[in-house]
Amino acid sequence: MDVKLEGPYNTQQFSFSRNIIFSNGHNRYTLVFVQNKATETSAPRTSMYLHGPTLYGSFSRPTDFARLTVNGIPFSRLEPRAEDIRLWKDGKNAGADISLNFDGARLILRFYMREDSPVLFGSVRRAENSVTPFQTAILQFHAVPSGLTYGKDRKIVWQGEDFAREAVTAKRTILADEKAVPLSPEDCYFILQDSRNNGVLKPEQKDNRENIGPCFLTCDLSKGVERSDLLIRRSSTVVFTFRLCPEQGEFRFGVWQHKNRHSNSEFRTLFEKTRSAFLLK
Repeated sequence: MDVKLEGPYNTQQFSFSRNIIFSNGHNRYTLVFVQNKATETSAPRTSMYLHGPTLYGSFSRPTDFARLTVNGIPFSRLEPRAEDIRLWKDGKNAGADISLNFDGARLILRFYMREDSPVLFGSVRRAENSVTPFQTAILQFHAVPSGLTYGKDRKIVWQGEDFAREAVTAKRTILADEKAVPLSPEDCYFILQDSRNNGVLKPEQKDNRENIGPCFLTCDLSKGVERSDLLIRRSSTVVFTFRLCPEQGEFRFGVWQHKNRHSNSEFRTLFEKTRSAFLLK
């Protein structure tokens, strides 16, 4: 089990830049936390995204991974500081706590790994020094199951009939729709996959960013969240939206992705064999 901090780097582009690296014998994640410098045409922008174990698809590029907006203030407008990141180890867990200040409404965003699991777990909770009431707190996760999709001309396709995204939960299978589907505590985990690009390479598929197989999210919808939904369209990206209640408790979650390609059936076998390692405790 290990967690370490890298940075700053690329100081010409970034006014703040840190990589938090989580690793154990099962997996390795790099969480990138940066603020782009202002330009003549744009204001500074703070971003957080996963840059490993895979560089493209799943919860990595081309998405921002996690987006958090509190009382109408987006994460992108925050001013990150080195002292806001605290690394820790506790028994068989190791992680990082990131302090976020939304104009006095303060949260702790935690990421960590367990010794027994390939999942990057996390939570959002109210900070003890928070002074401003939480009117709204919205957390979104963006994922690109199965990676990038290419048309016959080998150009990236972002939406259309090439997509057959779906989410297999503990109680049902959620298919593509034009409207977001409300979630319930019984769902509790989501195998995000594509039934057409199912992780088995076709002869014309040669790019290591395409047809990479499923990714995975688990969460506890019984505490710290008012309501939640999942939007799956015939497009590259699926979006989870959680409307949090920080005053009522900690919201817990976990995400999984891997550098190696898995077919849908291979991941299902892995999950069923090691189910407890993928779920929250």
